[in-house]
Amino acid sequence: MKYQDHIPGTRDYTGAEAARLLHIAETCASTFDLYGYERIILPVLERSDIFLQRSGEEIRRRMYILRDPGGREICLRPEMTISVARAFLEKMLYRRLPVRLSYQGNVFRYEKFREGRYRQFWQTGIECIGSENRIAADVEAVSLALEAVKRAGIADFRLLLGDLELAAEFINALPVSANVRSRLLENLWRREAFNRLLKRLSESSSQNRASADSASLELAEILSAMGERASHLLVRQILSLFVEKEIGYRDLDEITERFLQRFTSGEAMHLPGECLEAAQKYLSIAGAPEAALQQLNELLQSIGASPGPAFDALHRRVELLTKQKIMPESVQLDLSFRRGIEYYTGFIFEIHCDYLGPVSQICGGGRYDRLLSALGAPREIPAVGFAIGVDRLLLAIEKASAKPVSRPNHSVDAVLTTVGQIEEAIAWRVAQTCREAGWRVRAELDRRRLSAILSHASEEGVPFAIIVGEDEMRDSCVRVKDMLRHKEEIVPIDRLRNYVLAVLERSRPD
Repeated sequence: MKYQDHIPGTRDYTGAEAARLLHIAETCASTFDLYGYERIILPVLERSDIFLQRSGEEIRRRMYILRDPGGREICLRPEMTISVARAFLEKMLYRRLPVRLSYQGNVFRYEKFREGRYRQFWQTGIECIGSENRIAADVEAVSLALEAVKRAGIADFRLLLGDLELAAEFINALPVSANVRSRLLENLWRREAFNRLLKRLSESSSQNRASADSASLELAEILSAMGERASHLLVRQILSLFVEKEIGYRDLDEITERFLQRFTSGEAMHLPGECLEAAQKYLSIAGAPEAALQQLNELLQSIGASPGPAFDALHRRVELLTKQKIMPESVQLDLSFRRGIEYYTGFIFEIHCDYLGPVSQICGGGRYDRLLSALGAPREIPAVGFAIGVDRLLLAIEKASAKPVSRPNHSVDAVLTTVGQIEEAIAWRVAQTCREAGWRVRAELDRRRLSAILSHASEEGVPFAIIVGEDEMRDSCVRVKDMLRHKEEIVPIDRLRNYVLAVLERSRPD
């Protein structure tokens, strides 16, 4: 019978590779501990609606959604931030703020898979919820992400910065109609959609009408004449005849609202040429943070505006990050940078290892001040966080031929085997003595040749072998072989615990 293959887009981690993956995740989690983040364990299954409404199309169209036997529409979580936000609202809403939480676990998205891009992948990260000092919280998040990546073993990476609040501030400074401004702000978080909207709005009102078919124009006039409530009811009723609520679709009311927005703009949607030029210049600004901010300052002056609070806040973040002396040599502020996730509201960032090619991003995060209120909080609660892709981080370490700053990648500290007629119960007691002292011990009791067991242990990089032989047991001793130093000694069983403790003490970093 043919063995069954794994599901495409997933992968198995075994042996030393599994140990390295888990170690990287724990290294990151331990780094989060140093900053006072409380660990949280979240369910893999979540209600699908909270992700469908708040994540944005990039994640929505890649979700694994199903109906459980009770008829509920649920999903495999596609990301962790919304799960953390949901748990915060359920269990921690009335705790003293800020609340700092860290997590790790698998997430699921239907991606076009390749090396470094999987449909099930491991994330670890943090969320800082409720800090009123937004600038300090953002700087802490970036600093923590950079430190975690470095501690995991990555030295060569690039930091990418952006700011949606700064972009909104720029749009509000443009001399355009309220309708155009609203449409621009609505699409701000989607890079490609925003660029298409700029192009469409830059066409003159007369050109738009000339290219539109007469039926569309007539429909727009009819809906506008009916009034908001009546037109909403009519369109919803018509759409309900053709659009059933299917798994993963937007809510019917939301579809109706978007349909009406497209046909009842109320005034000509037009972006003057000078505003288009200014927007294109804004999106082209990228480079070292201080230089990019200087270019933006000059652009604002050219349209008769001046830097606002978002500009000053970003400048302050850059100042503080520089003073932290933790930023990599390659840092870029890109004003066209977006993360493709709908709930972000301000400062955003990513960490990239460019030698990974198309899958270079190993970390991403940002500020989401309106997500918690959208999920049911009685007020807006400021929040910032990030997620690190552990699978991607492991790949980056391997590609760079770097070594995780970690314990060795062997899965155990010692293998134990017997020579001669030794009862299993005796071997197990010896192994347990070592385990209680702190060693990870694998008992090899399959009666294989000693040379084969030692050879296998050496290939794995296991540091010690414990040999329970007939000769040694007559004196209540065991033989302990140091596989790395090629030394061995006879250790009385009643002193074995102290022997292990002494080895562990010597191996601790100063």
